[in-house]
Amino acid sequence: MRYWSSLGPEVHVVDGSQMPLKNDDLSGLNENIHYHHIKEGFYSRLAYILPHIKTKYTSLISDDEFFLPSGLKIAIEFLDSNPEFVTCSGQCIRFIECGNNIFWRKDYNKLKGYSVLNPDPSERMIHHLSDYAPSTIYGVSRTDDWKFVVALV
Repeated sequence: MRYWSSLGPEVHVVDGSQMPLKNDDLSGLNENIHYHHIKEGFYSRLAYILPHIKTKYTSLISDDEFFLPSGLKIAIEFLDSNPEFVTCSGQCIRFIECGNNIFWRKDYNKLKGYSVLNPDPSERMIHHLSDYAPSTIYGVSRTDDWKFVVALV
């Protein structure tokens, strides 16, 4: 939350843990950060957040992931320039702690250059799910499309 607080994007944190964060933990966050403590399951939390999302684009980010602002900007620019696309994802990286150092490397290499462009919806779905990787769920998506899919769950 502190990472995004100074960067500007609207962020909704939907915390499903037993105990909510203390007010001291939330102090100093900018108004773009919204904390919701909803002690329910994952799907109930997704349903809860739908009416709160008012931005043009949405991304679901788990508690161990983040976007680089430059990557987020590139994804949004791509979607702005390509209205026929619903989601844009980038290359994942993994951080590795080794002693007092932190290293990184590219991860989920099958996602590099990954696309699902088949014009036939059935073939597109078969292609996407046949060797499934989380290429879309954690991507940047058009909010209306994202809400439609999440509401189905």
